[in-house]
Amino acid sequence: MHRLWSLAIASSRAFISCLALLAFHGALSPHAAAGGLSPKETRGKQIYVEGTTSAGRPITAHVGRDGVPVPAVALPCINCHGADGRGVPEGGIIPSDITWSRLSKPYGGVAARGRRHPAYTEDTFMLAVAGGVDPAGNRLEVSMPRYAMAREDLLDLAAYVKRLERDLDPGLSDDRIAIGTVLPRAGAMAPVAETILIVAYADTPVDAMAKARRLASGEVFALVGALIAGVDRAFAELVEERKVPLIGPFTADTPDETDLLHYTFYLLPGARLQGFALIDYAATRIPDVGLPVAIVHPEGEAAAALAESMRTHARDQGWWRV
Repeated sequence: MHRLWSLAIASSRAFISCLALLAFHGALSPHAAAGGLSPKETRGKQIYVEGTTSAGRPITAHVGRDGVPVPAVALPCINCHGADGRGVPEGGIIPSDITWSRLSKPYGGVAARGRRHPAYTEDTFMLAVAGGVDPAGNRLEVSMPRYAMAREDLLDLAAYVKRLERDLDPGLSDDRIAIGTVLPRAGAMAPVAETILIVAYADTPVDAMAKARRLASGEVFALVGALIAGVDRAFAELVEERKVPLIGPFTADTPDETDLLHYTFYLLPGARLQGFALIDYAATRIPDVGLPVAIVHPEGEAAAALAESMRTHARDQGWWRV
């Protein structure tokens, strides 16, 4: 068991060092991320990415020659035009490049099938979205839905499309990706943090959350290897709200509902799953389940609950003297 534990520690340290190195290079980046979106652009981005409005107003996409109505949440702009607006060809359909530098060229543009049109303005862009015609009055391709939405939402969408090609994710520049982490400087987990190349310090779990909120507000592309034991649930809720990836967090116990999280990616199992694996391994190696089994844990409600779940699992495997 001691050898297995030593190997686990060595593997974890190598993994930690790799993550810390990534964080270190990102933290030293002298390039700042693109400036934040205005409230109008932010509302427009929600329409572009999600097909929903911040005010809760409905958007309906009318599809095909018959104009079959479909909720826009099923057909948001990003599905065809991509995160950068340049289009994602699929199934023989070639969506138009809708970056504003392309749409607003003074000499106009040429569609995929040779259809010509003058440069787009804000008004003709909104007409294309809602009415399905280009600045020359030509019908757009039948694959392009027509979106029924309030005029204020059309204005928001137009504002975001004008900004689209310059809307880099937080922490990204042309040649750098800024990656951050959050580690404790004091407390029970401080010795663990000493094995990591320290990028960001926090005195307490509360300070750790404050640091994370600041990082998640646009400073970094992702949080990597954050030491979140004690603030696990709050951390997961924060990154889900801010939509900032949290990769490989170090926590006392990986939650069961990881499949419900979109932005938190656990690379290592928590103590509970590791404990279960140890019990399962022992059950295959030690035939005498009548031997006593001891579970030793520190004081505290969380540790006691963890030990109790391991006790139950051990009994399920036949170990009756736990």
